[in-house]
Amino acid sequence: MIRAVLLDWGDTLMRDLRRYEGPMAEWPEVEPVPGADEALAALAPRYTIAVASNTDFSNAPLVLAALARIATMRELPAAIARLDGR
Repeated sequence: MIRAVLLDWGDTLMRDLRRYEGPMAEWPEVEPVPGADEALAALAPRYTIAVASNTDFSNAPLVLAALARIATMRELPAAIARLDGR
């Protein structure tokens, strides 16, 4: 039985706005990918959802901080980031 779903972060849940550099949590604006809110609403009651990222700018706490800027993504419980392995 599937208990958890691991989703990619950039351009899957949140738009990667190429006009900004550095950690998304520090950008002046962030945007969800169209349909991401609906997908999370459908998945959240049945699965634990975590987020994965291979960004060069954010560790897991910064990924979660960026997600928290979108109301429907504030409750995501976990993130895994490539920078955490360094």
